[in-house]
This record gives sequence, C-alpha cells and structure tokens, in this order.
Amino acid sequence: MHFFRSSQRAARFASGLALVLALSAFLHAADTLTLGNGDEVAGKLVRADAHAIVFDADLMGNITLQWSQIQTLNTSASLVVIGVKGAPVTGTLSYADGKLYILPPVGEELIWPLKRIHMILAPPLYKHYIVQHPNALQAWHGAIAGGFSFVSATQSSRSYTASINLTRPIPDVSWLPPRSNTQFSLQETYGSLSQPGYPQVKTSVFTSQLEQDQYFSRQFFALVRGQLDHNFAQGLQLQQSYGSGIGWTAFSNFNLKADVHLTIQQFLSAPRTRFLASDLTETYARKLGSVQWTESLSAQPSYTNARAFQASGSTTFAIPIYKRLGFNTTVTDSYIGNPQPGFRRNSLQVSTGLQINVP
Repeated sequence: MHFFRSSQRAARFASGLALVLALSAFLHAADTLTLGNGDEVAGKLVRADAHAIVFDADLMGNITLQWSQIQTLNTSASLVVIGVKGAPVTGTLSYADGKLYILPPVGEELIWPLKRIHMILAPPLYKHYIVQHPNALQAWHGAIAGGFSFVSATQSSRSYTASINLTRPIPDVSWLPPRSNTQFSLQETYGSLSQPGYPQVKTSVFTSQLEQDQYFSRQFFALVRGQLDHNFAQGLQLQQSYGSGIGWTAFSNFNLKADVHLTIQQFLSAPRTRFLASDLTETYARKLGSVQWTESLSAQPSYTNARAFQASGSTTFAIPIYKRLGFNTTVTDSYIGNPQPGFRRNSLQVSTGLQINVP
C-alpha cells in the first residue's frame, strides 16, 4: 500500500512538472497585441473564448481583455482552437477586424468569425484538461475532519465524530465547461455513557451519500445518488435511498437539486417499509475572509407515505490553522416524521474537531 501511494504521488508530481515545463517553454516566445488606443503589449496568449482573452503581459501579468478592446493580435507559437462545431485546429493565430486567422503547420490559412470559437488554449493546457482524463484516485478535493472526548470517573463517557466531504469535478478549473462531478460525504457521531449499576447509554448517528453529476450545459446537470442513514437516537436502524434527478447551478457555488428516489426504511422494532419520495436540496459555499462556510437545506416529501416526511439542514465553518490543517465546526439538524415509537422526531448534532484539507 505504501509503495502504491508513493507511486501515485510520484506520478502526480511528474505530471505536474511536465505541465509546468511545457507551459514554460510555450511562454518563452512572445505574442503581441495592439489595444484600441494603439498601445502595443508583448506577452503570451494563455486562453480565450468567443468573448474575451487571457493574456500574460510581460509587464502586467495576466490580464483579461474583451475582443472589442483589441485591434490586432499575433501569436508566435501554435495554439489549439476549439470550434463550436467540428474538430480542433492547431496553428499560429492573428486577429483583426473581428476575425481570427489560423495558419496550420500544413495547409491554407483559415478565417473564423469570433462566434464560431468555443475555446483557444495553449497545447499543454489542451492536453492536460481536454485530452487526458484523471484516474479514479486523482482530482479529488475536500476535507477530512475528526474529534473526540473522553471522561473516566464514576461516570465514564466517550464520544467520537468524523466527517469526510470530497468532490471530484472534471475538469477542475472554472474557465472550462464542467463535464462531471462526483461527490462523496460521510458523517459519523458515536458516544457512550456508563456508570456502575446503570445500563449503558449509547448514541450512534451515521449518514453517507454518493452522487454523480453529468453536465449537459454550464448550469444544468443530471444526477444519480444513493444515501445510507443510521440514527440510534431516533430508533432508525438503517435507511437506504436510491434515486435520480436534475440540478441547476444558479450561480457560483450555489446549487439547486431535485430527485425522485425509493427509500427502504428499517427501525429497531418495526417492519421494514418502502416508499417513494423526492429530495429538494439547495447547497451554498462561500469564503468569509479566510473562513470557508458551507450550508445545505433539504426537504423530502413522500408520495406514498405522508407520515414519512423528512428534512435536514447543516452548516459548517472551516478555519485554517496551518497549511492543510484547520479547525472545523459543523451543526446538523435532521427531522423524521415517522420515528420509532417513543423517540423524538428531531435530532440535533454539533461537532468540532481538526480538519485536513485534500488538495
């Protein structure tokens, strides 16, 4: 296992180093552009689309310009031009009068209007983000957190909390249209309290979800997901949910999702039940200075068992401490309309602990 992990790290390092070296070689030759006021700027065209370009200027660094702000553009090295339709074309570029001129290594010059352009990329970026596909262990981002407490006296108690929240967007840059996103989450809370002469009191709450999103535009996607829940505090032995639906990225880091799923529910002392339900969910993430804040709300009405309505909400604050290490506080509230008789419908959890960020 250690050898396998070392090989994976070495492969990722070699891939990143190759990309950096390729970009360095690409950026060595200078491109030139003329602004609307006649000023000339030297540097390198990094990427572009039908509306704007990102240009690495020698004196100003990366700047973003609309095509309307540019009189002319000439590149010294070949770039990959991806059209709205058809195969990508590679060649040196020039721009004037609202048209892009592409000179391939072999063949005649091509003239494209801007509306025909989907994306222009440097060959190393095109190869890394468009052609290559990461394997199942690569491109994961997120955090792993955990905490515990322990008391030993006449009363002895212990409690543990753990959470994993990972996402795998493909590609993992915001300037390319998303193709897919895999999300995995797990949250576990366990505690026990014991005293001589009294029965032991135990708390165990577990939830885990796996979701796969496939985008058919920048904002809309189809999804399939499955979820497992166990909540001893509500008498819930095991609940399984499997379904599919659609999602909408309303704006950056804010998603709305709706699905239809089958739920299989098993309490500690009740017959197993099945019902059809929907999950209406919103999720939002935002940076508050150096603090990462995420929140989600979910309502799950049932079509075939009105008493089985469920809802949940959670909010997390992650505070960085040093490099990938941080401090995590999570509040989760869940409601179940048909708990085990004698148990409350509501379950509130507050957990804190250390967090390790996954790059």
